[in-house]
Amino acid sequence: MNFFRKNVTEPIKDLFKQGLTAEDLSWSLAWGVTGGLFPIPGVTTVVCLMFIAIFNLNIAACQLPNLLLTPVQLMTIVPQISLGNYIFGVEEDVAQIFALLTSDLRAAVTLGGYSILRGIAAWALLVPFFTFAVYKILLVFISKAMPNK
Repeated sequence: MNFFRKNVTEPIKDLFKQGLTAEDLSWSLAWGVTGGLFPIPGVTTVVCLMFIAIFNLNIAACQLPNLLLTPVQLMTIVPQISLGNYIFGVEEDVAQIFALLTSDLRAAVTLGGYSILRGIAAWALLVPFFTFAVYKILLVFISKAMPNK
């Protein structure tokens, strides 16, 4: 509980003191959540920086959920690849890629590369809907928690 308070609750409270509106904070956090679920590990920070530059978001509010969602991101890579395969009509078992890693690295990289691209396409298709839904949910809670000015 102390970890959550120190690493999540307190940084968000500090964001309230920076003069952000509830809408600005909600958008920044929502884009951070979306960027944090990008299906390539290690690239989420760059994705969030692109969102920050494009939408003029608060850097800390966008990067906080991005970094906190790393374990969730790792768990969503396979479902995103599977969704991408489904969207593109590819009959490919994601487990096959992992099996190839031990026997034929070149085939695994080739097959995995195309799978990751389809996973990115699936993520990109979901971005506007997912981000808007997260924004609306966060806005309800942040509006209630935001100190009146």
